[in-house]
Order: sequence, then structure tokens, then C-alpha cells
Amino acid sequence: MSDITIIVPILPPTINHMYALNRDGSKRLTDEAQSFRAYVVAEARSTARLTGWRLPTGALEFEIKLTYGTKHKSDIDNRVKAALDAIAIAFDFDDTRIERIVIERAGIDPKRPLTEMIVRQR
Repeated sequence: MSDITIIVPILPPTINHMYALNRDGSKRLTDEAQSFRAYVVAEARSTARLTGWRLPTGALEFEIKLTYGTKHKSDIDNRVKAALDAIAIAFDFDDTRIERIVIERAGIDPKRPLTEMIVRQR
């Protein structure tokens, strides 16, 4: 099996909501970004364990499908960084291995916003 699909019932934070400034001017992850990351890491590791999936060697592709909860305008590329960072942490790989990223606005579902992430061998 060369790919894995991870689905979480929340959207990644936008890059604007990913970092906050400390008093000394340094940056830190926001609570929202930390929560998203923890959710993805737990779900990704659980899915890999249950399916027996192993991270392929070599180049990777990352696909992300976003289902929004509202019609509020949002740039789809603004959410990729948080999702990709979370997946890279979950599977312990350097995200420079990603050679292709596919982003899709998968629709709107007020009752079920979600993020679907697929990692596959390139």
C-alpha cells in the first residue's frame, strides 16, 4: 500500500491563525494550531497502525481536500502549511520530500467541515 488517507472533522488553521507573537517578539504556535496538530498526529498514527501503512521511501505527494462549514470566502492555499506540518510530524519525515501538492475545495457542509489528507509515493 503506497498511500494513506487521514480524515479529521476540523479545518487546519489559516497561516494567519497559526502563529502568535510572544512578548519578546519570537513566534509560537497558537492554541488552535497546536490542537489541530495534535488531532492530526493522533488520527494519522492510529490509521497507520490499523492499516499497517508504512511511509514510502523517496519523493512524496500530498493531497488535501477541504470541506468548509460555511460559504465564508477563504483561500484554500492558506491552510496547507498547518496540515502538511502536522502530517510530517505524525509520520516523522522532512516535508522537503513533498514534490507535489494538490489542493481541492471539496464543498460546503455546515454539519460536517473536514480535512482529508492523502500521502502517497510520487
